[in-house]
Amino acid sequence: MRCRHPLIPKLWLMTDERMGDDLWDALKRLPRGSGVIFRHYGVA
Repeated sequence: MRCRHPLIPKLWLMTDERMGDDLWDALKRLPRGSGVIFRHYGVA
């Protein structure tokens, strides 16, 4: 049986809290199946 989705996304968005509300627009433009890494510098 073939996998429906790849195990690891081919496209990644790396972001942090500085992007603010603009993050939502960026997320909407990502192709389905993309990955997001949100770096939160305030947490040790």
